Formats: sequence, C-alpha cells, structure tokens
Amino acid sequence: MSDSSQSIDDVLEYLRYMADKGDAGAQFSLARVYYDGSRTITRNFQRALFYFGSVARQHWAKDGKIVGKENQSKVLFGSAAGYLGLMHMRGEGVPQSFEKAKIWFQRGVDLVYIHPCLIVRGIN
Repeated sequence: MSDSSQSIDDVLEYLRYMADKGDAGAQFSLARVYYDGSRTITRNFQRALFYFGSVARQHWAKDGKIVGKENQSKVLFGSAAGYLGLMHMRGEGVPQSFEKAKIWFQRGVDLVYIHPCLIVRGIN
C-alpha cells in the first residue's frame, strides 16, 4: 500500500469516527466521497445516501418539520438536501422518484441554497 493510499485510509477512518459521533460536516464529507468516488474509492450510492440522510435527519424530521437548531449550518443541510434530490431524480441508490426529488430540492431551496445544477424548474 502506498503512502497516499494509507493517508486516504487515515482520513476516511477519522471522518467515520467523527460521523459516528454525529458531526454533520464529517457525514457530508463522507457522503461526497462515496457519491463522487475517486481513483481509490469506488462510487457507492448506498453509502452516500446513508450519510446525506444522516445530515438531513439532523435538520428535518421525516414529516419535513425542522428539528435542527437555528445556528447550525444552513448551507450544509441545504447541500445535503440538494444531493438527496439529485439522487432521487436520477434513481441513484434509490428508486427514481421525481416527487421525492422535488421535496428534497424544495427543502434545499427553502434554506436559501441553490446548487447551479439543481434548478427546480420543470419538476412540477
């Protein structure tokens, strides 16, 4: 194993440790790692979904009511919602559902976060 591979493993181990403690930033970072993949890490939509969902559950209850504290990072939660919308729209790791995609996109927009590739127009 090369030094760079070992370094990546160390970073992932640390992120998993922090994510298990409920750190939304670490959860989001792991979600992105698994969503995007890399030369050494295979894309894994199930793991990405788990970690994006972990971030979202810190801000929204299952019924959509806000449970997070007002001082928490809206951009982080909005970003997670955007990715969840994207995954539902594309059927990545979940059955494709434009209805669920629209719900997640709207939650992200409601937090004043609009990712350039996540324009809600046309998903009515």
